[in-house]
Amino acid sequence: MAGEEQPVPEDGSATSGPPPKKQGRFKNWLHGKNGWFARFARQDLHGFTPIISSKFVIMVYLLSGVVLLPLGIAILVASINVQEYRVRYDNAGVFAGLSNDQRQARVQAADDAGINVVVTVTPDEDMEPPIYVFYDLDSYYQNYRRYVRSLDSKQQGGENSTSSACSPQQYIGNDGRQPSLPNDGKVNPCGLIAWSNFNDTFTVSQNGLPIAIDDSDIAWRYDRDHLYGDQLAVNYNTEPSTRGGNTTTLPLDQSQHWMVWMRPTAAKTVRKLYGVIQVPLVADVPVRFSVRNKYNTYGFGGKKYLVLTENSWVGGKNDFLGILFIVLGGLAFLIAISFFVAYQLGVVKNRKFGNLADVSWNKVK
Repeated sequence: MAGEEQPVPEDGSATSGPPPKKQGRFKNWLHGKNGWFARFARQDLHGFTPIISSKFVIMVYLLSGVVLLPLGIAILVASINVQEYRVRYDNAGVFAGLSNDQRQARVQAADDAGINVVVTVTPDEDMEPPIYVFYDLDSYYQNYRRYVRSLDSKQQGGENSTSSACSPQQYIGNDGRQPSLPNDGKVNPCGLIAWSNFNDTFTVSQNGLPIAIDDSDIAWRYDRDHLYGDQLAVNYNTEPSTRGGNTTTLPLDQSQHWMVWMRPTAAKTVRKLYGVIQVPLVADVPVRFSVRNKYNTYGFGGKKYLVLTENSWVGGKNDFLGILFIVLGGLAFLIAISFFVAYQLGVVKNRKFGNLADVSWNKVK
């Protein structure tokens, strides 16, 4: 209470407030006077310096060879056993023997109807599902920086947005805002990637029986669930005079062929998944692909391929990874043997670690 004298400690010192709080053990270890940050600033942290002896090096290379060589053999065998067939179709049928200019004129004259061509693939062995159908576009260079940046992620996510990065495919005909058109003429989805959407179609049959191509699960799950919004396309490749490729009547988060196309390929050759065949294909019986050829790659000399392939525990057919592991494993074994002969069999003098007599200034000249 006011007016009362405060008790004085027996040692005569005056109190100046509550006693200081003790820091927690972790906080003291991290921020204390000799904590981690303080020792880091003083460069006083404990370090690990392994002794690189000849035995240590031999064991490291030997272990690397033991891991890499069998793994490389297993990967290579799995890749070799994958059946993959690749057939070109842009020069098939009525396009055979024509120049690229003539082929381009025919595709443009056919407009959205396209021109039907037929190619066949004959499996050497029975193919078990799932069997994947891809299309390849050679010399497409979808990794070009201006092309990759030509999109509006906010717009595709469902926001009412349009970015100048989409130009020249921001508005219909690149004519700017046009109030007489839906959405003021803004293209949704805008940009060069969406504008150039692949629009060739494929149907499959074997022994005269049609085979369904399942495209219900070809896009990334993240793209379907999070990346694209539940919205319909507006002014998207609807004008024949300015159309670059396919359009879509489905909401963007349900149009899986469109979602597959919207992920640019890093290599010059574009390979995209078109669908999956869920029934087995019989060996030595031609598989007939009827292709509606609409997509114009003739202007830049691009080639179009259809790919029929299986899968393995390491993915599709690619011998490079297995060969790389085998080569690295073989080199590791070769280095381990070289070090063993050189240092353990006495070809090279193996100086004892920590022997000061071998230091240059202690040697007798």
